[in-house]
Amino acid sequence: MENASRALLIAGEVLIGVIVLSIFAYAFQNVGAFAENYQERVEHQKTIEFNTKYTKYATGDGEYLYSEDVVDLVEQVLDWNATTVNDSEKINLILKKEDRN
Repeated sequence: MENASRALLIAGEVLIGVIVLSIFAYAFQNVGAFAENYQERVEHQKTIEFNTKYTKYATGDGEYLYSEDVVDLVEQVLDWNATTVNDSEKINLILKKEDRN
């Protein structure tokens, strides 16, 4: 009888150990997912901030872009391209003139 009770205690300890390990594995997985999600949000926010500098010049609703706006935009693009090392991150700026007579 003493051996049976000892075996039950050992089985209970093993079960508790497995549960504790499962909780740690679950928590570790959630922390990893949270960190990954946070990193994605930070990258998304950086992209939005970067694009905002240039999309404010996009006029699709019939508004005009004034000459000082064009100069500011060209200077921003030239500055970005001068400081960017990767060719894939450089901006190609194409300006079109439309006559609206």
